[in-house]
This record gives sequence, C-alpha cells and structure tokens, in this order.
Amino acid sequence: MGGVDKLDQMLEPYLSLCKSKWYKKLFQHLLDVTVYNSFVLYKEKNPGTQDTLLSFRTKLIDGILTKYCTARHIATGGQAIWIRRCPHSTD
Repeated sequence: MGGVDKLDQMLEPYLSLCKSKWYKKLFQHLLDVTVYNSFVLYKEKNPGTQDTLLSFRTKLIDGILTKYCTARHIATGGQAIWIRRCPHSTD
C-alpha cells in the first residue's frame, strides 16, 4: 500500500476540483497516473537528474507542443506575441 499512498501524495497538487462529468475526471486521473509512471521510469533511467514532477510535466508538455504545433510571431502595436497552432486547429 505504500506505493498507492506515494502516488496519491504526488498527484494531490494536480487534482482538479472543478465540477465535471465523471468520465472527464476519470480520464484526467488516468492521464495523471500515466505521467507519474513516466516520471518514475525517467528517474530510474536518469538517476543523476534533479527534475521534479512539475519540471518533468513542463518539459513533457513543451516537447509535445514543439513536436506537433507550429509557432507564429505576430506584431501587435509594439508587442510581440507568439501563437502556437496545432495542425488540426481551425483558426
């Protein structure tokens, strides 16, 4: 049971408290568990790394967006804005 307690402890800061359908909560929980399991495997393969779960999640999201989305630079009244567009986006 120690593994389950550790998992709950690590995922607690990322729990969403908004009201939604049960299947959305289930999907989010399964996604969180998958990311945590990936983090554990990453730490086993790279024992010298100092990454936290938060930094791992950030790198994971950045990697997915970099691979599957394109960025576009727009100048608006002296401000530079970067917009990421995914291939399936309708914008």
